[in-house]
Amino acid sequence: MAIPISNDIVIIGAGLAGLTLALSLHAEGIPCTIYDLRVPNRTIGGALMLAPNALRVLDSLSLYSRLQPLGWSFSTLTYQNEAHETTGSYDFGVPAKHGYAALRIYRDALLTEVRAAAEERGIPIHHGHRFSHVVSESADEGVVFAFEDGTTRHASLLVGADGIHSTVRGYVCPDLASGPQYSGLVAAVGAVDRVKIKFPEGGEKAFQQPVTLQGEHGAMVFAPQTAEGSELLIGRQFPYPEQDHAGWKALIARKDEVEGLLRRDEKAWPEMVQSALRNLKKEKLNVWAYYVIPKLARWTSEMGRVVIVGDSSHAIPPTAGQGATQAFEDGASLATLVAKLPEEANWSEALQWWQGMRQKRVDQVLDLTSRLNNARAPKEERDKLPMDNLWQSEGQEDLGWLYNYRVKETVQDWIERKTKGKETQEL
Repeated sequence: MAIPISNDIVIIGAGLAGLTLALSLHAEGIPCTIYDLRVPNRTIGGALMLAPNALRVLDSLSLYSRLQPLGWSFSTLTYQNEAHETTGSYDFGVPAKHGYAALRIYRDALLTEVRAAAEERGIPIHHGHRFSHVVSESADEGVVFAFEDGTTRHASLLVGADGIHSTVRGYVCPDLASGPQYSGLVAAVGAVDRVKIKFPEGGEKAFQQPVTLQGEHGAMVFAPQTAEGSELLIGRQFPYPEQDHAGWKALIARKDEVEGLLRRDEKAWPEMVQSALRNLKKEKLNVWAYYVIPKLARWTSEMGRVVIVGDSSHAIPPTAGQGATQAFEDGASLATLVAKLPEEANWSEALQWWQGMRQKRVDQVLDLTSRLNNARAPKEERDKLPMDNLWQSEGQEDLGWLYNYRVKETVQDWIERKTKGKETQEL
């Protein structure tokens, strides 16, 4: 008799994807164990935006109420030209339409709260364990895997949530010719206190929400990122030569160089931007290199006992606030599939459907993200692109498909149709 999928689930990676999956499994009464190579006191810089579809998952795990006071809630990003005239907008989450406003929160604060929730709920998290390789896998018996110290462990299901440089992915996709691919773009970001910015007369109110200033030299983004809105992110993106891991780490450490990247063409920007650039907090300067994962043929092993989620299976630039969000959806949907699929059902078929459902969703998000990224390019580059390749504020598309998505219900509906013997519909 086959060992049930839910018998002893192991998650590799205690980041946002792994922790959210673990909490989703726990909510369904399914035990799991997390292993991570790092100690939990590592500092991760920067803030991120959580859209309504992320907050809906977190709310279902009783996390939204503890996270919302730690960040800055907002609804809309406004586009302005260099004269501070509004030229367009992008909805990040309108409560009346999407159930939640978006939330900008420091990544460390988010990770700390999600980890604390996992510990409070008794989910075992073992640090200092580096995954090495899969020893054996059986469709009936599960999987045996090894850590780098030579110890082995059995799991009924092994889930790789070990990030964009995933080791587990190497087992699921052994034919993948290369790892993550560099997009050619980086974001240089910093932080500045609101009181040190010289806002245009009567124009500060607009900066209670994120604003993208578009000019000849690209776009400069401002976004409140503390609970009281007293600090703003300032950031811009541009092409940069690819570095290896050590090179990126060294660049981030060279704060003067990062500041120089942000202040490139400083005099070409309005006084408001210049005042912000003059008052950057050096300790919060950072660089994010945009890497993507080639579209994978598989997110699961052939025998179905190894699965990858989050950045291990897809990496999404942060422009649309959907990077962590799609990892949350992965975890919530996989946990629902494990919990609700009848034991007699075909697990391999269910995984195939799950991957197709998730891949379609990720493809839609990547298309949206690409259009938003293109809208940040310098004017000369924007003018060369077809209109379909740019985010158009005029006649803004309804983003309900993105924000009102019920990922758990999507899985439950498919299972119900399969259980009733109805023909599977494309979702």
